[in-house]
Amino acid sequence: MSRSDAHETTTPVKNEPAAAQPATLVAANARHVALIRRILLRAEAIELPLWLTGGWAMDARLGRMTRVHADIDFAFPAERTAEFEHLLRGFAAEAPEPNGAGFLVRVEGVLLDCQPCVQRDGGHAIDGMPVGSCPDAKEGRVAATEVRCASWQTLLWDYFRHLHLRPLENWPPRYRDGYALACEAVGKAQAEAWLALFRAQRARG
Repeated sequence: MSRSDAHETTTPVKNEPAAAQPATLVAANARHVALIRRILLRAEAIELPLWLTGGWAMDARLGRMTRVHADIDFAFPAERTAEFEHLLRGFAAEAPEPNGAGFLVRVEGVLLDCQPCVQRDGGHAIDGMPVGSCPDAKEGRVAATEVRCASWQTLLWDYFRHLHLRPLENWPPRYRDGYALACEAVGKAQAEAWLALFRAQRARG
């Protein structure tokens, strides 16, 4: 498959009104939603692009909350790490803890899992993820806030890594549910094509 074949087409987000979502999910995630909005507003003020990844990126692309979230995953431009860390200190963040190429940090009691993305082919991409994993456009929405978020291909790539390590039937329920939602969102044929691409790349080492 060519590089152009590996990119998904962007479809508009259909945001589901909060009133139509389970009240328990809205209430349980309210703290996260407010913090996402505040962090992104400050980032916008200094023209610092940030991307949601992980579970919140999926919910942003779906335009609805699918579960109670334990943390917030962010990707940030590696070349602006110091600015991002300074921004978080403005929220009285605790000292960051190194985590692979990125870091973990608690902000107002909420755990943020932050990883850098690098400049590649005219855009930004998370290391080890497909080209275009961090699109410039705001393609998702969290409540009333339009957000940048990891591409569908990137979200599925993460699940493919889990699939490489253990059979689907051995996954925790929330992982299985998330994988099913992502496959449904992009369509079975596209998900299978990306899985084949992932496996081919793994085979090449």
